[in-house]
Amino acid sequence: MLLMVACQDKKRSSQIEVAENESKYVVLAYVTSWGESTPDPACLTHINYAFGHVTDNFKGIRIDNEPRLQMVVGLREKTVFESFAVRRRVGKQSV
Repeated sequence: MLLMVACQDKKRSSQIEVAENESKYVVLAYVTSWGESTPDPACLTHINYAFGHVTDNFKGIRIDNEPRLQMVVGLREKTVFESFAVRRRVGKQSV
């Protein structure tokens, strides 16, 4: 609850108290490769980046808009949570 209140009050990362048991909680946001908005990392423990795509030969993953992914990964510097993680989500368009 403290985290939610802190996010609503838009406090700076340095003003948010991190609970000792922070690892029990996940506050997650999806960020898309085609979007323009970025969530406040001070309020999050995880970001899912949508989407990576399986390559046609099934031997790799193609990432759309790599500069945006790099910017999202850079948000780690603006969080108070040691467990902060950016995870890529992989999808395949239906045919």
